[in-house]
Amino acid sequence: MQKVERQLDKLSTRETTLHKQIADNATDFEKVAKLDAELRELVTERDELEMRWLELAEDA
Repeated sequence: MQKVERQLDKLSTRETTLHKQIADNATDFEKVAKLDAELRELVTERDELEMRWLELAEDA
């Protein structure tokens, strides 16, 4: 469970960084599109980890 929590923390940090990069590059539509794609992947991964965390919490 702690491993999943650490992974979630890392994803949260990366998500914050991506949001900042998107804001900093708001006029570069190509770059924003790439960053947005990465952000979408990250959100999917985070959702999966959150579900895993809930499963582990139920078993504990």
